[in-house]
Amino acid sequence: YIEGIARVFEARNYLAMLVALLVSTVLTLTRPPAGGALLITAAMAGAALVTIGRSAWGPKVGDIASVRPARIEFDGPLLTVEGAVLLNVGRSQAREVYLRQAFAAVIEPKDEAAAATLASPGQRQAIVHDVVSRVGVFMDVDEPEFAPVARRHVQKDAVIVVILPQVASFDEIASAIRNAPVLEASIRLTGYRERPDGVLPRSLRDRGGRPGGG
Repeated sequence: YIEGIARVFEARNYLAMLVALLVSTVLTLTRPPAGGALLITAAMAGAALVTIGRSAWGPKVGDIASVRPARIEFDGPLLTVEGAVLLNVGRSQAREVYLRQAFAAVIEPKDEAAAATLASPGQRQAIVHDVVSRVGVFMDVDEPEFAPVARRHVQKDAVIVVILPQVASFDEIASAIRNAPVLEASIRLTGYRERPDGVLPRSLRDRGGRPGGG
């Protein structure tokens, strides 16, 4: 996560140097009047800002997956969401808090490559970090049972996030998830896995059976 941010800032530095070089070169070759120089500088600075806004941060979770709400249930002390067991909550008071205040979000990948990317533990931790930064978390230092979690739903190739937020808004939680960055170290070009029946995943059939396309 931190490495990705550092690379973005490094890229910005190189972009700033490139823009400065281009502006100085254009002004030296064209020698426009004072007003023209200002216009050229403003135009090139604007183009640089557009480039940064579109590409500097790279892909986001919303580009590779959809987010929808889900219902939290308990099977005894086990917290479950759509059949997937996420936590063992021993205290009945804590279970009541979850049922009353917690939110669950299901992150459904758009293809096998996205599923493999979201399966990365680091990617899931980055999602939880961004959600907590956006909506807060209802817990204290001695309440680990209320810590937010992001677990895989293996049968559905999805990721389930459960959190007790300070800001009780699923829209805010979903927005934070969609805008979480896709970590470069977590990106997978394909989620191809050899199957016993020899049937390729749909996304690979569309690519002619070649993992990674091409």
